[in-house]
Amino acid sequence: MNLDAILNTEITSLTKGVPGNCEPFKLSDVGSKNWNVLKEDLPLPLLLIKEETLLANSKSFSDYIAQNNVSLAPHGKTTMCPQIFQLQLDHGAWGMTAATANQMQVYRKFGVQRILMANQLVGKQNIRFVVDELNADENFEFYCLLDSHEHFDYLEKMLASLGLKRPLNVLLEVGMDAGRTGIRELSVAKDLAHKIHQSQLLNFAGIEAFEGIVGLSDADLKKVQNLLNKVVSLCDSLGFIGELNEVILSAGGSAFFDQVVEIFGKISLPNKRIVIRSGCYITHDHKGYEKFQKKALSDKRHWCEPLQPALEIWSYVQSIPEKGLALLTMGRRDAPFDVAMPTPLKSYRNGDWQDISGATITALNDQHAFFKFDDSIDLQVGDMICCGISHPCTAFDKWSFIPIVNNDYDVTQAFRTFF
Repeated sequence: MNLDAILNTEITSLTKGVPGNCEPFKLSDVGSKNWNVLKEDLPLPLLLIKEETLLANSKSFSDYIAQNNVSLAPHGKTTMCPQIFQLQLDHGAWGMTAATANQMQVYRKFGVQRILMANQLVGKQNIRFVVDELNADENFEFYCLLDSHEHFDYLEKMLASLGLKRPLNVLLEVGMDAGRTGIRELSVAKDLAHKIHQSQLLNFAGIEAFEGIVGLSDADLKKVQNLLNKVVSLCDSLGFIGELNEVILSAGGSAFFDQVVEIFGKISLPNKRIVIRSGCYITHDHKGYEKFQKKALSDKRHWCEPLQPALEIWSYVQSIPEKGLALLTMGRRDAPFDVAMPTPLKSYRNGDWQDISGATITALNDQHAFFKFDDSIDLQVGDMICCGISHPCTAFDKWSFIPIVNNDYDVTQAFRTFF
């Protein structure tokens, strides 16, 4: 990847998270500013990444895919940060997963050479972009999903009209009842697989499913296993796939990737490549994916070394209008709230730390957080409050500039996102 354009980006005081009196500087020069979060060198609210934890999570997952002989195509929509993409690729990622053409435009701008679009490719300009990229770069590998005869006919017609010069790789998507996209009936899937295999414009590259939209119960886990076993059954019914150079079997978000590895691992195809697509592993969280990890560990499921949260959101106490209630200087514009409220972790005042894990954030307005606490917690206006986040995917999208800090909260570098 070529990250020079990002590192040379001019950062100004108009950028959220940058001091108001700051002269313009290159992103690559952040470390030379000698900023420290605890010394209030940066304005709050502020989302930051703990560098040591980020690297530990990356290594942990890298070890996991190596030990289990599977491939990883991290879902880049989580971070939309090419600097993190590079870290993931350096640690063994096979490619990057995208959901939209807009995301792919960012990937290609910075040199990602293998993209799995875990979605159906539709729309003239979206398809045109993919066709142009494939025609212009013979080393570019692209895969997308297909889940209906209607989409097959639509895609073939569009590809022909736009002058595709080599077949488009497609993964047949299998879905669960009441789930999202994907074929529900195996007979339909089998028929469509043969139709793709005979196409001149489409190349049957494998089978895909997405299992990550259910809950934590044993019944939910059974739904996941049923979907993955449906993929196994389809795979077993397609005689031609054993003759292919490679068959991609892909599933595995950030919640059930271990189940994908276990169940797909039983498929006896020498030409298979299992591709999991976790994106949130790189920073993890304090609520959303933490609960899935705890459940997997308590069930003694196949799992990697436990991941740790690398993201923190910092704010100030700005008002204590009544006993047990403080208002913080962060809100829905700053922190995710789609899965759960931010998790209070610790406060900081003049060199002193305080555990505030017994407090709760009960609500967020656009720029305020309602912080409920008891007499065991000592708060003053101006205290710095550190919270964990509940969902990485809706944390990164609120910040275009994210400082990276060491264990002393010195800012060593910064990442830029593209949402």
